[in-house]
Amino acid sequence: MSDTSARLVDDTFPGDVPVRQWVLSLPMQIRYRLAYDGKLLSAVLRVFLRVVNTWYRKRSNECGIKESVGGSVTFAQRFGSALNLNPHFHCLLLDGTFNQKTGVFHEAPVLRDEDVKQIVETTAHRVIRLLEKRGVLGDTFEYDEFAEEHPERFCVAKTINSQ
Repeated sequence: MSDTSARLVDDTFPGDVPVRQWVLSLPMQIRYRLAYDGKLLSAVLRVFLRVVNTWYRKRSNECGIKESVGGSVTFAQRFGSALNLNPHFHCLLLDGTFNQKTGVFHEAPVLRDEDVKQIVETTAHRVIRLLEKRGVLGDTFEYDEFAEEHPERFCVAKTINSQ
């Protein structure tokens, strides 16, 4: 972990650019499904990163920077601190954007509660739409049947396979 941190600081992120950590945690009702469906889990992450990056680009546009780009590194974690199945993401995003023409970094304005609320609501709406489109969610938001019937089998199988 410390080697990875050093590499990010030394070789990945520009030294004078602020970085903000965003964590995407998912409802218990869909964790098992996402844990064994890697493509769906990746699609959920793409939705989240698209929403957050759009927020950064809009803030840049408001400051007159029309062609901006950000950057991020994401770490996927499969278990919580109690070794419970809990797929979630720790995303490190540049806290601002680079002007694509000049290469100059423009720090994002202060993140307000309203901004976080908007990002959360937009992400939730789009993830629910994605899950409905893929047939994961029906009319009700229920626990995954496999998780209810055999949670111990799933956790043990995933733990053994990840070694």
